Amino acid sequence: MKACLKRLHVLKCVNSEHLLITLHSLDNFLSGKPSITVLMIDSISAFYWLDRCSGSTCSVKQEENARRIAQLLKSIIAEHSLVLFATKQALFQKSQHKPNEVGDIFGDSHETSSKKRRFSLSLGIPEHQEFMCKAWKKLVTYRWVLTKKSNISENGKYSIIQERLKDQCTRECVFTIQDTGIVVQ
Repeated sequence: MKACLKRLHVLKCVNSEHLLITLHSLDNFLSGKPSITVLMIDSISAFYWLDRCSGSTCSVKQEENARRIAQLLKSIIAEHSLVLFATKQALFQKSQHKPNEVGDIFGDSHETSSKKRRFSLSLGIPEHQEFMCKAWKKLVTYRWVLTKKSNISENGKYSIIQERLKDQCTRECVFTIQDTGIVVQ
């Protein structure tokens, strides 16, 4: 256990500017440590509201740090062949679909969206509503949604939904946490 913890490096940032500076210095740090292959960020959306309330009324200015962070992460991941795991709160949910919604007018793929919507609803998970900047959205290749089953017959069960974003391939894994560890159903 001690050997594993020696390989763990924890950096704490207090705002998005600090995260940006930390990522710049992380690039140099990683150059000297080729054995590091995973980068984890908890939570990538931690400074979302601070940036939104930064005083600017322009959404481009409000998202400037998030965009720069996403671009820098993309560069670091590519240069150092890293896998990035980042948590993000599900702050917003899509509203129920109604015929002739604005998305339909602008050519949203109704068939694909409808299939995804039915799958999400059948599993009892809310549809994902992205709130991060476009640069972040382009960086994400897989999304995992962790939920706790809420109905009585499935009390104590959790679910992880994995979605591969390029083709919207989705699958679910249901599990429980017991004294012996994680038990996949």
